[in-house]
Amino acid sequence: PPPPPPPPPSEPPVSPSPPLLPPAPPSLPSPPSPPSPPMQPLIASVVKVSGGSYQEEVSWSLACDSLADPITGGAPYEAMHAVPLGTCTLEMIDSYGDGWQGNKWSAPGR
Repeated sequence: PPPPPPPPPSEPPVSPSPPLLPPAPPSLPSPPSPPSPPMQPLIASVVKVSGGSYQEEVSWSLACDSLADPITGGAPYEAMHAVPLGTCTLEMIDSYGDGWQGNKWSAPGR
């Protein structure tokens, strides 16, 4: 009789499968960004400083709540600026310390 067939090759042991997890929920889009605050209305005005003597001693600074940087100048000065409604502080300086000697700062608005 013929010899018996060789035994089948042995297979490596099979490890149990990990438990199946439920599928991940679909990803949702990010919520929209909040809207930007509305632009504050601006008041345009010509800032003018003139009319006195010793103008080289005169300087000034106008700082407003919603302006990133103050508006500054000396005398003589004349330029158009637009500032938002709100609180502004005007600082008027005389380097000699004896006042503005007749110089005037003006910025007529509405």
